[in-house]
Amino acid sequence: MPVDRVGQVGEVERLVTLVDLDDRNQNDGDSAWAHLYVVLRSGERRLLLDDRGWSSSAEIAQEGLRQIEDTARMVVGPDGPGAGETDEQMEAWYWEWMHHKLRDAGVSAEADDLKALPHDVEIGERLHHRLAMSA
Repeated sequence: MPVDRVGQVGEVERLVTLVDLDDRNQNDGDSAWAHLYVVLRSGERRLLLDDRGWSSSAEIAQEGLRQIEDTARMVVGPDGPGAGETDEQMEAWYWEWMHHKLRDAGVSAEADDLKALPHDVEIGERLHHRLAMSA
């Protein structure tokens, strides 16, 4: 008998954005990538986004930890509105899209529940080292 994974994987506990320096940018300044995960109560992580990041004309470590965390949360969404759209629409669409991505991965979580989750930022090894060097 097939096993229905929805609801058996575990409930969502929090969101985590992992951010680190991105070597692909060879111009002046720095770039960082940001990957958004949902963390289940079991501790398992499910990747939601791996196509986000930002660039700076200065070293990203100079922004300081608080600014890096704020920027990381911002770049993983929701995006700003386009012509004829509102912030509220973009936010609703974003969380509904996340709900569907998780459902397709076997995790049951409603859009409003996802929106209410704590959102932590973890600093990758390379960026952590750069922050320590600039302190």
